[in-house]
Amino acid sequence: MTTTTASHVPTWNDLAAREPRLVALRRAIERETARGQPHYCANAAWYGTQGGTDYRHHVTNLVGWESRRPDPVLRSRAAYDVVYRTLYALLPGCRDCGCSA
Repeated sequence: MTTTTASHVPTWNDLAAREPRLVALRRAIERETARGQPHYCANAAWYGTQGGTDYRHHVTNLVGWESRRPDPVLRSRAAYDVVYRTLYALLPGCRDCGCSA
């Protein structure tokens, strides 16, 4: 497992090794589909609006300043940024949802 210093940004693999629930969350997001609907909003899925899943809530429980984990690497802003970018990018693109994505 790689250690993290102030100048080292953790990778997805570093973080997943420290917090295996990130892998399960990634799998759930990879299964997220527009389910054949004419409208889909990645933002609704991410933030839990309009009946979306609220993946961001799960992320903040595992990494970043609001994390409940004692590991300082997982509680870092860098960890949150890596996980946010990695997981949000996996969501299907918005389709005819009216958001500004």
